[in-house]
Amino acid sequence: MIPEDPNETTAQNYHLQLGINVLAPFLLQHFLTPLLLSTASLPTTPPNTVRVIWVSSSGHRASPPPDGVSWTDINLLHTTKKGLSREVERYGQSKAMDVILAHEFARRFHTTGSGIVSLSLHPGALK
Repeated sequence: MIPEDPNETTAQNYHLQLGINVLAPFLLQHFLTPLLLSTASLPTTPPNTVRVIWVSSSGHRASPPPDGVSWTDINLLHTTKKGLSREVERYGQSKAMDVILAHEFARRFHTTGSGIVSLSLHPGALK
Protein backbone atom coordinates (compact mmCIF):
# COMPACT_ATOMS: atom_id res chain seq x y z
CA MET A 1 0.00 0.00 0.00
CA ILE A 2 1.32 3.45 -0.91
CA PRO A 3 1.63 6.00 1.93
CA GLU A 4 -1.00 8.74 1.93
CA ASP A 5 1.41 11.44 0.65
CA PRO A 6 3.46 10.31 -2.37
CA ASN A 7 5.85 13.22 -1.74
CA GLU A 8 6.90 11.42 1.46
CA THR A 9 7.92 8.18 -0.22
CA THR A 10 10.93 6.73 -1.95
CA ALA A 11 10.70 5.64 -5.57
CA GLN A 12 9.98 2.14 -4.21
CA ASN A 13 7.01 3.46 -2.15
CA TYR A 14 8.64 3.22 1.25
CA HIS A 15 8.10 6.08 3.67
CA LEU A 16 11.04 8.53 3.61
CA GLN A 17 11.91 7.80 7.26
CA LEU A 18 12.51 4.17 6.32
CA GLY A 19 14.24 4.97 3.03
CA ILE A 20 16.64 7.57 4.40
CA ASN A 21 17.34 6.16 7.85
CA VAL A 22 17.44 2.41 7.06
CA LEU A 23 17.34 1.34 3.42
CA ALA A 24 19.93 3.78 2.07
CA PRO A 25 22.54 3.00 4.78
CA PHE A 26 21.84 -0.72 4.37
CA LEU A 27 22.41 -0.52 0.62
CA LEU A 28 25.59 1.53 1.05
CA GLN A 29 26.86 -0.98 3.59
CA HIS A 30 26.00 -3.84 1.25
CA PHE A 31 28.24 -2.39 -1.44
CA LEU A 32 31.04 -1.51 1.01
CA THR A 33 31.17 -4.94 2.65
CA PRO A 34 33.59 -6.52 0.12
CA LEU A 35 36.01 -3.61 0.67
CA LEU A 36 35.71 -3.96 4.44
CA LEU A 37 36.36 -7.70 4.27
CA SER A 38 39.42 -7.28 2.05
CA THR A 39 40.78 -4.48 4.26
CA ALA A 40 40.25 -6.51 7.43
CA SER A 41 42.06 -9.49 5.90
CA LEU A 42 45.24 -7.55 5.09
CA PRO A 43 48.18 -8.67 7.22
CA THR A 44 48.93 -5.03 8.08
CA THR A 45 45.43 -4.35 9.46
CA PRO A 46 45.36 -4.61 13.26
CA PRO A 47 42.59 -6.88 14.61
CA ASN A 48 39.15 -5.29 15.10
CA THR A 49 40.11 -1.93 13.61
CA VAL A 50 37.74 -2.16 10.64
CA ARG A 51 34.42 -0.84 11.92
CA VAL A 52 30.87 -0.22 10.78
CA ILE A 53 28.99 2.39 12.79
CA TRP A 54 25.20 2.47 12.43
CA VAL A 55 23.82 5.82 13.61
CA SER A 56 20.72 5.15 15.65
CA SER A 57 19.06 7.18 18.37
CA SER A 58 17.49 6.79 21.78
CA GLY A 59 14.37 7.56 19.73
CA HIS A 60 14.24 3.82 19.03
CA ARG A 61 12.28 3.66 22.29
CA ALA A 62 9.31 5.16 20.42
CA SER A 63 9.21 2.22 18.02
CA PRO A 64 6.12 -0.01 17.84
CA PRO A 65 5.80 -2.97 20.20
CA PRO A 66 6.62 -5.76 20.64
CA ASP A 67 10.03 -5.82 18.88
CA GLY A 68 10.41 -2.32 17.43
CA VAL A 69 9.25 -3.00 13.88
CA SER A 70 5.77 -3.34 12.48
CA TRP A 71 6.69 -5.98 9.93
CA THR A 72 3.16 -6.29 8.53
CA ASP A 73 2.78 -2.49 8.17
CA ILE A 74 6.32 -1.29 7.47
CA ASN A 75 5.18 2.24 6.49
CA LEU A 76 2.98 2.43 9.61
CA LEU A 77 -0.08 3.36 7.60
CA HIS A 78 -2.46 1.47 9.86
CA THR A 79 -1.14 2.58 13.22
CA THR A 80 -3.64 4.05 15.63
CA LYS A 81 -1.34 7.02 16.08
CA LYS A 82 -1.93 10.16 14.04
CA GLY A 83 -0.02 13.31 13.17
CA LEU A 84 3.19 13.95 15.10
CA SER A 85 2.77 10.78 17.18
CA ARG A 86 2.79 8.71 13.98
CA GLU A 87 5.92 10.47 12.74
CA VAL A 88 7.66 9.87 16.08
CA GLU A 89 6.73 6.18 15.84
CA ARG A 90 8.06 6.02 12.25
CA TYR A 91 11.30 7.65 13.36
CA GLY A 92 11.55 5.27 16.30
CA GLN A 93 10.97 2.27 14.06
CA SER A 94 13.65 3.41 11.63
CA LYS A 95 16.15 3.81 14.46
CA ALA A 96 15.21 0.43 15.95
CA MET A 97 15.91 -1.05 12.54
CA ASP A 98 19.37 0.54 12.57
CA VAL A 99 20.09 -1.21 15.88
CA ILE A 100 18.87 -4.48 14.34
CA LEU A 101 21.14 -3.96 11.31
CA ALA A 102 24.16 -3.34 13.55
CA HIS A 103 23.45 -6.49 15.52
CA GLU A 104 22.88 -8.60 12.44
CA PHE A 105 26.00 -7.32 10.69
CA ALA A 106 28.02 -8.14 13.82
CA ARG A 107 26.46 -11.59 14.01
CA ARG A 108 27.31 -12.35 10.39
CA PHE A 109 30.80 -10.91 10.18
CA HIS A 110 32.44 -10.37 13.56
CA THR A 111 31.66 -13.82 14.87
CA THR A 112 33.21 -15.38 11.75
CA GLY A 113 36.58 -13.92 12.68
CA SER A 114 36.53 -11.37 9.86
CA GLY A 115 37.95 -8.68 12.15
CA ILE A 116 35.08 -6.29 11.45
CA VAL A 117 33.32 -4.62 14.37
CA SER A 118 29.71 -3.46 13.94
CA LEU A 119 28.15 -1.04 16.43
CA SER A 120 25.13 1.22 16.73
CA LEU A 121 25.19 4.46 18.64
CA HIS A 122 23.10 7.42 19.76
CA PRO A 123 25.19 10.43 18.68
CA GLY A 124 23.50 12.79 21.12
CA ALA A 125 24.91 10.80 24.04
CA LEU A 126 28.55 10.94 22.92
CA LYS A 127 31.01 13.06 24.88
